[in-house]
Amino acid sequence: MPQRKSEPDRIRELEDALEETERHIAEMRAERDQAFELVEQMKEHVSDVDALIDSWIEAFEMQLSEDGKRTRDALPESIKKILADAVALQKQAKGLGKK
Repeated sequence: MPQRKSEPDRIRELEDALEETERHIAEMRAERDQAFELVEQMKEHVSDVDALIDSWIEAFEMQLSEDGKRTRDALPESIKKILADAVALQKQAKGLGKK
């Protein structure tokens, strides 16, 4: 028949088990807090990347096509205008040279 432990021994075992459990809980809380911090950092990163992509969409005057992909003209309208102005100036300069 197993020998029963004395009450002080049993109390000491239970206190040790309680301390170990409290240490384990503290470790788990620290891991949880680190995970929450990582999630926040990842959210910030995704937000920054979304803003960057949005700036590219705006800068390159991209449109959402019917198939859900972003497309753009070969050249944005602002660049097309600059090229048209340059061609007009060249034609004007050539016309001045013929006189």
